[in-house]
Amino acid sequence: MFSERAAEVTNYYYYSPRLCGGVKIGGALVNLHVAVRGEGASVGSPLIFGGY
Repeated sequence: MFSERAAEVTNYYYYSPRLCGGVKIGGALVNLHVAVRGEGASVGSPLIFGGY
């Protein structure tokens, strides 16, 4: 749906009807968050909180 870059992390935000729930970010319903830094990634549903 959309992405953003902060410091060395690129965040990707998606919505899948196969996952339950979600939160609204900027008017878009999101329930899957992928954070990529270098060659590593973290995935959370609906969002990743804390350090990654």
